[in-house]
Amino acid sequence: MITSSVQSTIEKWIAAEERHDVFVVDVVYHQPNNKLEAFVDSDTSLTLDDCARINRYVQEWLDEDGRLGEVYTLDVSSPGISRPITLPRQFQKNIGRKIELKLEGSKETGIIIEADETSVTIEYKARITEGKRKKTVVQQQTVKYDDIRTATIKIMF
Repeated sequence: MITSSVQSTIEKWIAAEERHDVFVVDVVYHQPNNKLEAFVDSDTSLTLDDCARINRYVQEWLDEDGRLGEVYTLDVSSPGISRPITLPRQFQKNIGRKIELKLEGSKETGIIIEADETSVTIEYKARITEGKRKKTVVQQQTVKYDDIRTATIKIMF
């Protein structure tokens, strides 16, 4: 499949450049218009120059491979703030940021305080009733990645 081949090609670039902070988030192929989108991210920083260098590397491979023919579109970019995060590495990178988690039948919003290979922990304020009064308390919730339908970073102003 073309998407896994492109992902492998980007991973070869990462290894050759010794850019172990860079990782592939997703590769999407839009067959009707012969367009490939590769989304890469970094634990530290990903520059426009990095994306351009990856683009040239993949384009050379695609031209040699010939699988897409002579006319195709290739876009290499960071996922951007509007694209949901999906990988544990992305959750770890965003510790301290506000996130919205859509789960089966509910939605949780909070600050990522911890993330590992299997789950993310968020902290949020909740109103609870204590006797006849309501009070605001800080709560934490740990959610397994398998239980998350979508996770989106929210911009705080």
